[in-house]
Amino acid sequence: MLEGLDAVDWRGLEAAGPDHPATNVPKVLRRIARADATTRPEAVERAYGDLQDLLLGRVTGAGTAALPFLADLALDPDTAARPDLVEVLADLAHNGETGEAGAVDSGWEAGGGSGPACGHCSTTRIPWYGGPHCS
Repeated sequence: MLEGLDAVDWRGLEAAGPDHPATNVPKVLRRIARADATTRPEAVERAYGDLQDLLLGRVTGAGTAALPFLADLALDPDTAARPDLVEVLADLAHNGETGEAGAVDSGWEAGGGSGPACGHCSTTRIPWYGGPHCS
């Protein structure tokens, strides 16, 4: 489900807030993926709060790169608090409604179907739902 998460160059991406580096995104996604019925509700709530701090507020490279992983988690019936994750996805969709030209800093090309460069080779674009690959 989170295959390819480490292939993204998170250090090269910007998160929504200066106090929240994009390198924290994989950690938070893994916390959400590990949560289950035995996980304390407060821990799950904190993970989703951390995810919102990292990704919401404006369009960023970290938010764009996180989309396929968020979608995979939202589709997994074992993901704890899936409605919260769907809400994060909806909020991400609203991030780009400001109309700011050049708001996306991830290198994503409209209609190109790919996101930021692979962290492994730094040139191959990561397909949205196909996972990372290097040529």
